[in-house]
Amino acid sequence: MPGAKSHYHRQPGSNATEKQEFRGLVQELRRLAFEHRYTRSDLASELGISLPTLNQWLSGYIQLARPEHVERLKRFLNRAQAEHVLKEIRKVNSKLRNRKIVA
Repeated sequence: MPGAKSHYHRQPGSNATEKQEFRGLVQELRRLAFEHRYTRSDLASELGISLPTLNQWLSGYIQLARPEHVERLKRFLNRAQAEHVLKEIRKVNSKLRNRKIVA
């Protein structure tokens, strides 16, 4: 008879919030990759994971990553969002500088 903590007796709700958070992070990664035209190999090398691991994240095969990978993913997304905001600010500032003022 299997022990109390065997694979067959795991509670279905365990790690549910972590899985949901990870799915959200992967969705954000997918959106960011599409917007900025990152290749999968670029993303994998930037995140420090293998290409097959990234493919499994994106396909939904892996529902929960290792904690250190989740932290790297969060840092990458935060950095990418900050870079995107800076680009938008620079674009607006450039438009404002180039605008002719008519008195």
